[in-house]
Amino acid sequence: MKRLILIVLIISVTAGIVFAQVAVPGNTLESPQSAATSGRIRSTADNFIRADSYVDVKFDKFYAMMGYQNAPDKVNLGFASKAGNVYIGTYYGGTFWANIPNAEYTESNEAWLDNPNKSGVKSYHIFPLLTGGTAPSNNLSILIGVADMGFRVSVYTNKRSFSDSNFVFNGDFYKNYEAESGVITPQILWSMTKNLTDNGIKPYAAVDLAFTKNYTKESQYKNSGSSWTAEEIVTESDINTVTTVRAGLGGLTLLNKDGFRFSADIDYVLGLTSYDNEYNYTDSAGNNKIKTGFKGTVTNSATVASSNFTEISATSHTITPSLSGQWSGGPLAFRFKFNMGVPISETTSTNKDLKTDGSGSLEKNGRDSKLVKVGFNPDLRLAAQWKIVPNLALNLGGRINFDTISNTTIEGKSYTNDKENDNSSFKTVVISNPASISNSLAMGVTFNATDNLTFEIASGASNGKINVFGNTDNKGDAPNGLFYFTNLLVSLKY
Repeated sequence: MKRLILIVLIISVTAGIVFAQVAVPGNTLESPQSAATSGRIRSTADNFIRADSYVDVKFDKFYAMMGYQNAPDKVNLGFASKAGNVYIGTYYGGTFWANIPNAEYTESNEAWLDNPNKSGVKSYHIFPLLTGGTAPSNNLSILIGVADMGFRVSVYTNKRSFSDSNFVFNGDFYKNYEAESGVITPQILWSMTKNLTDNGIKPYAAVDLAFTKNYTKESQYKNSGSSWTAEEIVTESDINTVTTVRAGLGGLTLLNKDGFRFSADIDYVLGLTSYDNEYNYTDSAGNNKIKTGFKGTVTNSATVASSNFTEISATSHTITPSLSGQWSGGPLAFRFKFNMGVPISETTSTNKDLKTDGSGSLEKNGRDSKLVKVGFNPDLRLAAQWKIVPNLALNLGGRINFDTISNTTIEGKSYTNDKENDNSSFKTVVISNPASISNSLAMGVTFNATDNLTFEIASGASNGKINVFGNTDNKGDAPNGLFYFTNLLVSLKY
């Protein structure tokens, strides 16, 4: 027993990482069986595109899957085959071209600047809206498996964009208009597929880059009385890059006896956030200019004087020790996992304003502070599978998330025109307890019609709301019920 306790303590403080498969943020593949069991009992549809588990997918010629998922509403498509000893898997999940913003315009004789009847003027009736509503989402992954290793390259995007020049909208004459909204997230992942020791250890490494850009720049013609002039104005600039690095050593089995296996893990994630934004300013001659390369957030508007600036540097670390277990006997299987997440973040921020010399430079005005936040986020996941008959299984899963208990320390000083104010040092400590506990309950069915054909379904019944046919309740919630299916998938292998 002392030896067991010592092993657990070592695992909890080691800077290494026990294996956890990393998925592309925003739009990932999760089979109905996995969804119904809180991710604890995966199916072939999950494993075929996992760098650590593709070797568990058994086929002679190919594996294929197709599914539909509600919330988020998307299609899942997958195909895998082999070329000699090389495994090749491809996956697409998304909405194709659905939710791309609509635009409507006509080209006709219109008033254009001083010409009351210019031919071929483009006049927009519907202007693309790039914020709010549902964005298009698309995710593509390619997995190459060879020599007991898996290499996966993935990219996810929900990007919306629009640009045009020399057009009319709502009676205004535009010289140029440029807008982008959304994120592009490429990822590269490497993993071993075999344990390096009898008790585990399966290393992996992954890097995610999330490029977020919500940006609008426009140039409208204005009549000064004697001529038409145009100047570019940045009306929104929210551009940042989040670099996420994950690496791990693999899971360690502490006990494996009589059908029960008990393991301990620890996961580590490093996050770095950087900014690169633009803002407007007025030079000494009274002309509007645009400055690039600001390392923080900007509140832009057509009125240059109303811009606000916060220079930011942010780093985060998340350490997640966990304990998991599984037992199977006859037609029953049970699994659990208890995560003890410890997020640690440090953010420095400096409030700045434009100098009045027309140079576009900034000076400190307001708070210069550092925020350090340490949290604790317990999360329990439970799963069960009952094989009613050999080819039909009922899947059940539950999750209790205790939200984050955190301790936040903010300390800093205040400045006026780049000079530190007297007696301005401050330190604030905030202790936050969760206002509520999040919980969920899910269920589904896996039906192996033949050795080659499998159907998976996740039911809409959740959180105690068990309508039979999925009617909405009086609060306008999404449909739910035993026979309202939110995630359906069929897979075929030969």
